[in-house]
Amino acid sequence: MSQRVPTPVEIDRFAEAIVLHGKTQTDAFRAAFPESKAKPETINRRATDVIRLSTIRARIEELKQQSRDEFQKHFGATVEWKTKMLMKAVDLGYSVRVDDKGNEIPNGIGAAVSAIAEMNRMSGDHAAIKQDVKNDITGSPGVWQLELVDSTKKD
Repeated sequence: MSQRVPTPVEIDRFAEAIVLHGKTQTDAFRAAFPESKAKPETINRRATDVIRLSTIRARIEELKQQSRDEFQKHFGATVEWKTKMLMKAVDLGYSVRVDDKGNEIPNGIGAAVSAIAEMNRMSGDHAAIKQDVKNDITGSPGVWQLELVDSTKKD
């Protein structure tokens, strides 16, 4: 930026406007530098210059981390906790119960498959899959075979 170096107060205003208030970089520039009487095109260019400064980027990352920490502190929703809950859903979905006649009935294969799909999304594995659920060849009631097929591969 060919202008002066922003003060710590201006750095905080700019970073907070972006992270805490969801403003665009142009609106953040206007919040951090309210005395600027520049044309909109000039403000856009200066906002781009300001956001490239290492002090601004560092402050933005620091505020993002503080926001994540506050969220976890108040809501306790860590990735580890979510994964643990989804694993419980998988275990429950694959378990079976016995009815009055002694038949084994799955609790919820669909819930287990959904939980696995959610864990895949959380880990970044978004591969498209096709789910085929069929009766076992023995024809026994309540016995299911789950086959996951990669739909991106051609036969």
